[in-house]
Amino acid sequence: MAIVVGGGGACFALTAYTPQTAADHTHLLLENPYVMPTASGDQNGVIGYSRGWSSPRIPSHDLYGYRITDLESPYDKTTIVMISGNHNGEHSGNWALQGMMDFLAGEEPWAVQLRRYADFFIYPLVNPDGRFLGAGRGNPELTAAGLGSDHNRVWNRSGLSTIDTFTTAMKKDTGGAVDYFFDFHSTFFHANHYIVTVPELGDSPYLRELAAIAPDVEVVFSDGTPGMARLWSMSANGLHVEYAYTTEQHMLWEAADYLALGRTYGIALHNTLIPEPASMFLWLLCVPLLASKARA
Repeated sequence: MAIVVGGGGACFALTAYTPQTAADHTHLLLENPYVMPTASGDQNGVIGYSRGWSSPRIPSHDLYGYRITDLESPYDKTTIVMISGNHNGEHSGNWALQGMMDFLAGEEPWAVQLRRYADFFIYPLVNPDGRFLGAGRGNPELTAAGLGSDHNRVWNRSGLSTIDTFTTAMKKDTGGAVDYFFDFHSTFFHANHYIVTVPELGDSPYLRELAAIAPDVEVVFSDGTPGMARLWSMSANGLHVEYAYTTEQHMLWEAADYLALGRTYGIALHNTLIPEPASMFLWLLCVPLLASKARA
């Protein structure tokens, strides 16, 4: 299934990222030795179930979470949580997150090093009922509870079954203390990708490294509202996160392009987290490989 987006006389068909897409990709990743269920999930990565709804008819969906890391690494690790799918029509955010996860689970030297220095907890689709519904930014449970229609404005509230499942799982899986939090979204109103954070993180290491390799990704500062997942993660009732970002991918490309963008986000994270001696070793390792590819 594809969704058609575009403007100014140009249209692009972006493959929809459905709850089944998230399920299939999770099952595929769990075959990788560096990908595993979290403490809150079963062997299939299922941490719980969405509420579903009768009218409009929405089936209950599996809620997924998984972990990517090198369990044999002797190093202290940075803890990172990543989510996507808060809003119903924002498919490019999910594709970018999937690209980052494919990179992290792969064998590129940057990814191998990242797994040694970081512990990733991924929740690939946090509003599957809304994604199934298709339109809008929420789901019927929000409306019935009198909490509006935006799934990314209520993460600081309790009593919503899907969000409660994810927030409880994140705290259990990580121990409640997280260093980085990324929430992948899409933008319909901008031709450029951008990343949103609070003003005090404007000169943070990750943004500097991302600017060095992806200067076309703009930085936008916003205090936001407390119910946003990004700001909930930074709160005392959330995950005590120091660095939290919302990536906003435009909707003008095809899925493969967003997968590649997700890899770029991952390399920027490598450049942020890996100590300089290890990075120098990686550089020395990669130069012959790159030269060999160039000759080929």
